[in-house]
Amino acid sequence: MFGRNRLMKEPREHDNGYLDAIRKLPCTVCGIWIGTEAAHIRMTSAEWEIKTGVRTGAGGGEKPHDRWAVPLCVSHHRTGNYAEHVIGTIAFWKRHELDPHAIADALYRAYPNEKKMWGVIMRVRVGLIGRVIT
Repeated sequence: MFGRNRLMKEPREHDNGYLDAIRKLPCTVCGIWIGTEAAHIRMTSAEWEIKTGVRTGAGGGEKPHDRWAVPLCVSHHRTGNYAEHVIGTIAFWKRHELDPHAIADALYRAYPNEKKMWGVIMRVRVGLIGRVIT
């Protein structure tokens, strides 16, 4: 059978060092850096799968590879009225007019140099990386 539940899943790649580095960065959206969390991007992007050769999404409530995580403060990630986990991943990133996959890819390429990772977030904050043109 070829039903949805019968498809082979690609194992998730874990990188605790990368997630620790993400948690040291300021929030991608507001720039606050206290209590930043590693927010996994729970949506797929065919464009970024082609560019990187790495699956972007996960299925059935699973997290994607750790390379697809970006820093968000707790308010933007989980607890605020318009947090990613409150309004949903797609709505959240559309609301902020950001391409989270572009941001995550730039961060992953800068890793393990935390100074370069900070630079990525600063360029996101001024609209040089990850801005979606509407």
